[in-house]
Amino acid sequence: MRIIFTLLLVMFSYLAIGQVIVKTNLLYPTLVKGASIALEVAASKNSSINLYGAFGSNGNLVFADTYTFQNLIAEKRFYKASQTAPLQGFYWAAYAKYMHRQIYREGIQGSLFTTRGRDSDGHSLGAGTAVGLQVANRFIKRTFIDAFVGAGYLVYLSQTDTKNPDQTRFGHVDLRTGLSVGYRF
Repeated sequence: MRIIFTLLLVMFSYLAIGQVIVKTNLLYPTLVKGASIALEVAASKNSSINLYGAFGSNGNLVFADTYTFQNLIAEKRFYKASQTAPLQGFYWAAYAKYMHRQIYREGIQGSLFTTRGRDSDGHSLGAGTAVGLQVANRFIKRTFIDAFVGAGYLVYLSQTDTKNPDQTRFGHVDLRTGLSVGYRF
C-alpha cells in the first residue's frame, strides 16, 4: 500500500512540476538496520523540497541494547546559484523533523544493570541544517548521488523514562549523515 501511494505521489508530482527524484540512503541498512525513502521535487531552478521518511533499529550500543526509531523530515534545499543543471551541485538545506524513538535495555543477569524492558519512549520535533553535494551519475542515465551531513536539535513533545519516571528531559541533538542514490523521473 505504501509503495503504491509513493508511486502515485511521484506520478502526480512529475505531471505537476516535471523534476522529481526518488532516493534512498545507502547508509541505513548497514548503520541502523533500517530503510529510508526520499522524494525531492524541484521548487525552482535553484531550490527544491525534499520529503524524507526513515525507520531503523540498532542493537548493542553503549547506552542501550536496542534503539528503534521512525522519523519524517521536510527539507528545503537551496542549490548554488551558478549551477546550470537543476537539482545538482552544492546545496544548503533547512529541515524540520518529527521523530519517535524507543530505547530498550535487557541488562545482564546478576549485575548492577538488571533493568529489563523498555527504558524510554519519546516523540520529538525540531529543526536543523545540512550541507551536501548532489551530482548526476555519468555512467547510468537519470541517476544521482547525494552526500550530506547536518545537525539540529529536537525537543520532546512527550517522553517516558521507565527508570526515572519523574525525570523530564528537554530534548536531544539530531545528527544526520547520508550517501543516497536516486532516480529522476
